Amino acid sequence: MLSGHQYPQMAYYRGTLKNPNQYFGPYPNSNAVRDSIQVLQKVFMLRTCEDSVFEHRDRPCLLYQIKRCTAPCVGHISEEDYCDSVRQAATFLNGKTDELTRTLQHKMQTAAANLQFEEAARYRDQIQALGIIQSNQFIDSKNPNNPNDIDLLALAVSDGLVCVHWVSIRGGRHVGDKSFFPDTKNDPEPNGQDYAEAFVAQHYLGKSKPDIIISNFPVPDALKEALEGEHGKQMQFVTKTIGERKVWLKMAEQNAQMAITQRHLQQSNQQHRIDELAKILGMNSDGINRLECFDISHTQGEATIASCVVYDEQTSNPRNTAATTSPPPNPATTTPPCAKC
Repeated sequence: MLSGHQYPQMAYYRGTLKNPNQYFGPYPNSNAVRDSIQVLQKVFMLRTCEDSVFEHRDRPCLLYQIKRCTAPCVGHISEEDYCDSVRQAATFLNGKTDELTRTLQHKMQTAAANLQFEEAARYRDQIQALGIIQSNQFIDSKNPNNPNDIDLLALAVSDGLVCVHWVSIRGGRHVGDKSFFPDTKNDPEPNGQDYAEAFVAQHYLGKSKPDIIISNFPVPDALKEALEGEHGKQMQFVTKTIGERKVWLKMAEQNAQMAITQRHLQQSNQQHRIDELAKILGMNSDGINRLECFDISHTQGEATIASCVVYDEQTSNPRNTAATTSPPPNPATTTPPCAKC
């Protein structure tokens, strides 16, 4: 996200879209967002600090010293120059890297012609950084007819599991992908089409949308109309493709099948471990639904604390932490507050 401030902030954001901020995504996971912010900070030197910090600075922070920020908080860059960097970052996030590279090359040549070699070197470094990023994006469209923002959705169903593999392409380049597994535990024979339609509704309604969605399953007309109504313009929903788009969809289908295979292997390995543990404990493995492991530590008999690691069918378990203010008299027999992981 790029905020709508006088000196916009670049930040990680999850929630409803609000004006006048600029939003980019969606990204496959939080790590992808943080990686993008780190790259943009190196290349365009935009601020990432909160408003409470920005408004009360009287000297540049460490990020300015290591050339990760231009210190707009203390006026080390003009509003015009900073906004120019913001526009360049927005161009990059919209997938228009070729256009951005041409702009930077022109500025580099102009600066060099005016004997402003330090400024020219800065533009050169930005171009090189963008080149490294582009080389790491394995989908690269050379077709001028593919300038749009495209999402690929590949559905796969196998042995009670449903997977929808999502691939995001912006400006002809791959920017992220992720496999989603709907909960089919209570559905022994899941209908993949139903789960795929539910995924499209949950993934796109109320969120940013691409111009084109290519999928190996049909999207209902009512859902198309709802998505286009939010998008504000017509979207393309494609199920039959040719050329490189067909190759992209085939890659997404292969990734969906591989993700299901890996999930089956993971589940079988987990069940095998549970069976082996049940043998050691002399229990029936069917009766083991949840495991809680505790580790209690203390410092010379004081400040006792414990951690609890939970294993069950959930994909995640919220972390709750608590600390004791008075040490228990006997760490071996007293259960202190726990940090649950």
